Amino acid sequence: MRHRTLVTWIGHTDLRAMAQDADASQAALLKKIIGESHHIEGEGPVIGLLRGKEFKRVHLVSSYPSDVTKMYAKWLGRKAVVHQAQLTDPTNHAEILEAVQPIVTGL
Repeated sequence: MRHRTLVTWIGHTDLRAMAQDADASQAALLKKIIGESHHIEGEGPVIGLLRGKEFKRVHLVSSYPSDVTKMYAKWLGRKAVVHQAQLTDPTNHAEILEAVQPIVTGL
């Protein structure tokens, strides 16, 4: 039997999905990151994938502040390994590869 491992980046849409369930203090923190307009339809890409597929291990990569990343991991409702990454530009693919490559090769 093949065991799946998910390595995924936490994005704004994931945080917007979490914001729908956030209490007042969490919502204030998220608002600083994702802005005023944080309503989305649906549950967000990462949690949607986790509900639709079976993964033995989940690794979350995030360039958001660690308290937000931990909040998101807890919100997912399942065990996940959290990896913090520092990016100067979230669209710089070379920088993203540099951040993710050690995680993937270490699996």
